[in-house]
Amino acid sequence: MYENLGEEQALWAVMTYPEYRNDESIDKFFESGESEIDLQTKRLADLKIEYSTGSCLDFGCGGRRLTNAWAPHFENVTGVDISSTMIAKANEIKRHENVTFLLNKNENLQTTESDTFDFVYSNKTIQHIPYPASKNYIKDFIRILKPRGSALFLVHNCKHFEEESLRFKWAKWRQETLRPFFKKLRGKPPVQIHPISKQHVESYVNQAGGEVIRWETDSSYTKRKKGNLRTWYWTRKSSTS
Repeated sequence: MYENLGEEQALWAVMTYPEYRNDESIDKFFESGESEIDLQTKRLADLKIEYSTGSCLDFGCGGRRLTNAWAPHFENVTGVDISSTMIAKANEIKRHENVTFLLNKNENLQTTESDTFDFVYSNKTIQHIPYPASKNYIKDFIRILKPRGSALFLVHNCKHFEEESLRFKWAKWRQETLRPFFKKLRGKPPVQIHPISKQHVESYVNQAGGEVIRWETDSSYTKRKKGNLRTWYWTRKSSTS
């Protein structure tokens, strides 16, 4: 699905508003990314979360909106995405010389060496990735950080079910099979949402040698039903991992 969208409607695939159906709103598209990153850097400062400004990874870079927005804040920024058409489009209109885009079709980041990045950022990506790939990515966010590096990412929160339990397997089947089926029947794109419990996220981060410094519900999505809210996680890798 994202291969086709990346080729035909790369902006809309990232920002699903009518004005982004074509490339005519590309300046507005990039400005929205800059606004988001300005808010994130301000929030990091408010929370007194320090991070080095050497290298940054934007995971799930899609239409390159946020990768380019991070460029003024770091010496180099790498955008990673699973879609080859998205990466090709990103390279066509790269706006900063210190930005690189890479294709990653693996269900992990094992091609990236440990202790590589000072900062990892991911917004509206993990929620679309099914288990166990989502687990692999979160653990790899910590692994590829340099000691004391920070990762900021968003995940949909949900009720906690033990992994491999019947309730866990039912929730996985419902998200990956049942809901996409009914979306197709209604003529909607079969986009999947895969929530992860806060307990699981903290466990993955800890297993990889990091800690969750803070977590917050995304206030812009408070209308979502209770128990499945978009949640931001501020994490840090230990100095000894």
